[in-house]
Amino acid sequence: RNSDGTFAVGNTISVGNEGGRPLIFENTEILSKKCEEYFKWADENEISDLKWQEDENFDTGGYYIGIPRDKKKLLELTELYIYNYELSYLPKVIGNLTNLTKLYLGNNKLKEIPKEIVNLTNLTQLLLNDNQLTIIPKEIYNLVNVIKLDLANNKLIEIPREIANMTSLSELW
Repeated sequence: RNSDGTFAVGNTISVGNEGGRPLIFENTEILSKKCEEYFKWADENEISDLKWQEDENFDTGGYYIGIPRDKKKLLELTELYIYNYELSYLPKVIGNLTNLTKLYLGNNKLKEIPKEIVNLTNLTQLLLNDNQLTIIPKEIYNLVNVIKLDLANNKLIEIPREIANMTSLSELW
C-alpha cells in the first residue's frame, strides 16, 4: 500500500473480515470495475447516496438507506437498505459485499435474486418481502447465519426443503 492510501498496481488486495470469505482482487483495476458496476446500477435506479433515515421503530432511532458512492465505504458496508425503489433486478456483483449482515430489499419489483448472494456469508437478516419473486435460488439456503428471512408477499409456489440448511433461522415470513 502506498503512503497516500492507494494500492500499487499488481498487488493483491483482500477485502473481507474474519469469519467471512475474503474477496481477492489481483489489481486495483478489477476492484475499481466492481465498485463502478454498483455505482452505475445505483444511478440507473435512482438509488440515493447513503443517508440517515429516522425511524422510531429501530433501536438506533433510524438506519442508513442508499448505496455509498465511496469505494471504501461500499466494501465496508454491513447493512444495506434499498427498498421502495421499484428495482427489477440486482446486479450479480452484490455477492461482493461480503461484510453485509443485513440486506433489506423489500417493496421492489425483483423477479429473481442472483445466486451470487451465497457469498454473503455474514448475513443475519435477509428481507425480500413484497417483490415479484417466483423462485429463490437454492444457494440462498446455504446462508447458515441468517436468523430472519422475509419472503412474504411474493409469487412463490413453494419453499424448497433446502431451507433446513439455514440452521440459525428463527424467523420466517
